[in-house]
Amino acid sequence: SDLYDALTMSRSANVLGHSGDEQQFTALAADIRSAFNEQYFDDATNTYDDATQTALSIPLLLGMVPDGKEDAVLDSLVNDVVELNNTHLTTGLIGVKYLVDALTAKGRHDLVWQLVNQTGFPSWSDLLKDGRTTFPENWNGEGSINHIVMGSVDAWFYKELAGIQIDPEHPGYERVVIKPFIPDDLTRAAASVDTIRGVVASSWVKDGESLVLDVTIPVNSDGLVYVPSSGGSITEGGKVVWDGNAMKVAPGIVSASNVGDSVVFEVGSGTYSFKS
Repeated sequence: SDLYDALTMSRSANVLGHSGDEQQFTALAADIRSAFNEQYFDDATNTYDDATQTALSIPLLLGMVPDGKEDAVLDSLVNDVVELNNTHLTTGLIGVKYLVDALTAKGRHDLVWQLVNQTGFPSWSDLLKDGRTTFPENWNGEGSINHIVMGSVDAWFYKELAGIQIDPEHPGYERVVIKPFIPDDLTRAAASVDTIRGVVASSWVKDGESLVLDVTIPVNSDGLVYVPSSGGSITEGGKVVWDGNAMKVAPGIVSASNVGDSVVFEVGSGTYSFKS
């Protein structure tokens, strides 16, 4: 959107040290946001335009929702997906990415996972019925029969299931963030990305009541590794590196701290095997 473009220009100007341009584009972004909400936002119903999943997802993801209304708009989106459409998406090829990314950004990984595994029309499973190996352009199978746009959810597997993410403050994989989403009904996931600095890899396996998370951080990069934890000890390479309350000194591990339901380890380049 124009708002996203203006905010991107503002951030770029900040990085380049052009304070005047930064202020100009920040003000422009605020004006665009205000005008957009005046035209399309319904304060009474907490919806946008015709209240479709796409109409709700794009403002949520791009930061266009009025302050204090984000949770209400998210509730409208979740209600549309779950209650009105029986946990099915109704987006087209433009909106599907925004729906997945908006729900993820607002912490509803669980709902994206349900959509990923959904069957029946419309769903990714339905698109691949009858032995298809490529996605068609439309949910009903019409149009191009090799249309990658519907496959934008693939990125979610890398970024969320395997947890391979970048740090916007340290781009180009200078700092790698490994933060996997662990569904209750999935036992393992693995992915790797061949970056300009080398291969970044993340894989996890449930082992009874434990979780093993293997991570590779390439040379000239460092990493933040989120290891899900229920409060007990965590080992790396078989040695205790977190005793439930504090970090134990270990090669390659710079620091560790509790963040939500995870312990976050700051690590240097190398290969690590965490078990929690």
